[in-house]
Amino acid sequence: MNIDERRAKQLHYDVMGIAMAIRGHTGETGLFQEIDDALTGQDWRKMAMIQSAFDVLSPERQQLIMGDMGNPDEVGRSIAMFERALHMMEPASGQRTA
Repeated sequence: MNIDERRAKQLHYDVMGIAMAIRGHTGETGLFQEIDDALTGQDWRKMAMIQSAFDVLSPERQQLIMGDMGNPDEVGRSIAMFERALHMMEPASGQRTA
């Protein structure tokens, strides 16, 4: 297995972990579906964006999402921050400049 294959495999596992954590907190909501679609479709660009958006969060926020303990309000805020970061990274659709 070459280094690119290892990186791809690790990215896939990391994003799958994020998806399962989100699902555990919120159920099969839109955010979970968005992540699941990237995994299912093997959309490597989207998976990299998901990982990058997660990496923007502080370690404490990441742990709140990945863990099963924690104040539900803080978990919810952390997930909202993650979702905002993810959507800020996506290219704007339909926007035109003057």
